[in-house]
Amino acid sequence: MDYTNVVKMIRKNGEPGFAWLDNMRKYGRMGDPPDYKDKRAAGGNPCLEQTLESYELCCLVETFPDRHTDLKDFKKTLELAFMYAKTVTLGKTHWPMSNRVMQRNRRIGCSMSGISQFIAHKGLHELQIWSDEGYKHIQKCDKMFSEWLAIPQSIKTTSIKPSGTVSLLAG
Repeated sequence: MDYTNVVKMIRKNGEPGFAWLDNMRKYGRMGDPPDYKDKRAAGGNPCLEQTLESYELCCLVETFPDRHTDLKDFKKTLELAFMYAKTVTLGKTHWPMSNRVMQRNRRIGCSMSGISQFIAHKGLHELQIWSDEGYKHIQKCDKMFSEWLAIPQSIKTTSIKPSGTVSLLAG
């Protein structure tokens, strides 16, 4: 496909974005081997930071790594944020079809915001370390909370949301 005209629009105003549904279904995380956990994905929420199955609602929670003194402090925030989001997946909607999908997937988008600020203060290498260590910690939290609540582990646990300048407001 020739993306020339679309790229011109993106350069002008940042829109539209791209989504490759095959990749969304194939990978939980692009740096890992294909796991096909999301084989039923039909698209995503409006900003596309979270893939969704038909009838599924998104469950997003945002963290701000640049507001933390060290990795240990950030991991504690990730744990609390993830526990909050996992608890939200216990709620029911008025739509049985949505409830069925939500109960099966327990999809969570635990996101990091303020990435540019973090890189400016701590560097890209440190971001890579915090991202990888944070992801591993979230996987441990998912296993622990899922066992504790007697529910399935989440088919996806992380995302990166396009927060723009909102990340500058976090106190």
